[in-house]
Amino acid sequence: MRIRRALSFFLFVTVFFSTVIAAATEVPDSAKGAGALQNGDAHVEVTLLIDHAEVQRGDRFRVGILFDLDVDWHIYWENPGDAGLPTEIEWHGEGLEFGPLQWAAPGVYLEDDGRLITFGYDSQVVLYSEVLVGEEVSDTVEISAEVQYLACHGACLPGEHSLHRQLQVGSQTQPAAKEVVDLFDRYSLQLPKDAETLGIETSAALDEEHGVLEVILCPGPGADCAEEMELLYDPLSYTFVATSESEFQPKVLSVEPHPGVYKGWLVRLDPTVDLATEAPLLAGVLRFETGDDAILPVQIETVLGDSVDAFLKEDHSGGEGGAHHLLYVLLLAFLGGMILNLMPCVFPVLAIKAASFADLAHKDRSRILAHGVAYTGGITASLLLLGALVVGLQLAGTQVGWGFQFQQPLFLAGLALVIVLFGLNSFGLFEISLGANKLVKQADETSGMKRSFAEGILTVVLATPCSAPFLGTAMGFALASNGPTIMLIFFVLGLGLAFPFVALTLIPGASRFLPRPGAWMSHLKILLGFILMGVAIWLVWLVGRLAGVDAMGRLLVLLAAISVSAWIYGLVQFRPWTRPKELAIASIFAILVGATYFAFPLEDDSATSQVGANSGPIDWQTWDKDAIADELEQGRKVFVNFTADWCITCKANERHAINSRQVVDAIRSENVAMFKADWTRPDEEIREELAIHQKGGVPMYLYYSPEAPDSPQVLPELLTPGLLTDHFQSP
Repeated sequence: MRIRRALSFFLFVTVFFSTVIAAATEVPDSAKGAGALQNGDAHVEVTLLIDHAEVQRGDRFRVGILFDLDVDWHIYWENPGDAGLPTEIEWHGEGLEFGPLQWAAPGVYLEDDGRLITFGYDSQVVLYSEVLVGEEVSDTVEISAEVQYLACHGACLPGEHSLHRQLQVGSQTQPAAKEVVDLFDRYSLQLPKDAETLGIETSAALDEEHGVLEVILCPGPGADCAEEMELLYDPLSYTFVATSESEFQPKVLSVEPHPGVYKGWLVRLDPTVDLATEAPLLAGVLRFETGDDAILPVQIETVLGDSVDAFLKEDHSGGEGGAHHLLYVLLLAFLGGMILNLMPCVFPVLAIKAASFADLAHKDRSRILAHGVAYTGGITASLLLLGALVVGLQLAGTQVGWGFQFQQPLFLAGLALVIVLFGLNSFGLFEISLGANKLVKQADETSGMKRSFAEGILTVVLATPCSAPFLGTAMGFALASNGPTIMLIFFVLGLGLAFPFVALTLIPGASRFLPRPGAWMSHLKILLGFILMGVAIWLVWLVGRLAGVDAMGRLLVLLAAISVSAWIYGLVQFRPWTRPKELAIASIFAILVGATYFAFPLEDDSATSQVGANSGPIDWQTWDKDAIADELEQGRKVFVNFTADWCITCKANERHAINSRQVVDAIRSENVAMFKADWTRPDEEIREELAIHQKGGVPMYLYYSPEAPDSPQVLPELLTPGLLTDHFQSP
């Protein structure tokens, strides 16, 4: 009996409070609507909400429209983007003063198979205004809203509603039910934040051809800096989104670190606007990643005339922070160049230089210095040429990364050809010479310096698929900078790459530790030839990975033809110009023309290429941001391997660290989700992700913890089993 009475009392209390809550949150039918009708079914429901049940004269309250949308349907922001119509709400209420409509930060939608980018809301959103109650308002005021919107999911359907409800005006202020107030509060937190409030400086310049938006988080060391946050430019299409206040909607061309401040960015714009009259207003939303995923609105008045170049030359750092930051990057580039000498891809050239050093160490100081200058000149000239190519591609609207040329089968084929010729020269099949009448000059200083210059070029060509500590950060800064900065960083990188050899040749007494030239050098030269042939085999394999087995076979035929041609040339190289030599040269020409015609073009054959194939003891997943987010939500740790088949450092890390028994056991015991981002072929999404983490190339390794899913750790370029297991086994 007691239990029955207790249950009856509990049921009574539950029903009573449910009735009270329902009455407090009850919305009249006049404040509800259903629209975007399709075959009689509504895809959008709208409700007029007020965050107070009663207000006093002089009070402020919030009134809004709650949009509830079916799955996969969305409505549009104040700037709908490439398609759609902005959602419109018009408020009415006698004696009430309505503020501007408050727009929550929009989502991004790709429509028409990704060709159109639009901005809006799905699932649910509240768009609201703040209202001031006038002194002349009567005891009851009617609030009405005229609502128009376009809802889309494949098809687009309009919705139009006239909603209204009454609000009590009395002697007390009484909020609405908690769930209604919480709904308003939730979407108020999603409003874009003001730049000045966040301590971020913004300015812009605009002329007839181009524009630039400057965003400064920290002018220099010791200055008042905004909280730590990163500008999101993945992809560029919605780095900056113009609001309805903006008088034009620019296209974002590129985002680069600000070279004149400690931390900031330059957002380069294509204005697509007529500047015949006065400077238009630029207003919009920048996307930042912070602890609370802040979305930042920016409003700037632009400057007319030839202002962009002058603007970029101004000192925006408020001190020497920008110069210090550039010096820091240059130091990283120099150190990265030095350490690059220890990377596996440079080993073949180092072996050649070791032989050259053994020969030079016993000669006079001036000749040693001349060879060092020539070697340095070959390196720096090659890197400046590579930097100029990067600048040219950026001016053409293409963003690239470190080692990008190794994603092109034609480059790899040409490099394999050069490497094979170097190897055949080491075997003695022919000599690098300017002719028989200058044979004696092969051993003189000028000819030797040409070889040192060529060795410098070869060093750069083989070094670019590698990354090293410090180099990734320096290249990430360089590849996102302006032209002069790119060239300067590439030049300093070259000095760092050449420095160890040049410094070694200038150390007094270094010759005492080396054997004198002799017959051993001939054997070493042949050994170096075999090393170069190994490099050529690797390059041919890369072509097969990129362009398929058929392309690899055609390249092998071409290399065989070149080898035969080099042998024939070596037989007649130093003979006088007679009939046999003419026939030999003609046969060489015929062989090369026929082999080239057979081999090219090296057409891409994706069907036979196995780039990114899963192999080894680890179950790799293909890199996907959504998949990573899902794994983190399930509480799994995540490791992402940004790699490429042509990246020797990547392969060394995989063999000796990632695939080691110690690490594999840790992966299985800790249930770590392993993702691989394969950059063997050009991939803009991977390049942009590298740029987000200020890396110019691979390898890059990210470790995500479920406790901090939005703040991955960037691990060093050189991995050890201990470093990985420490991360995987950390709590």
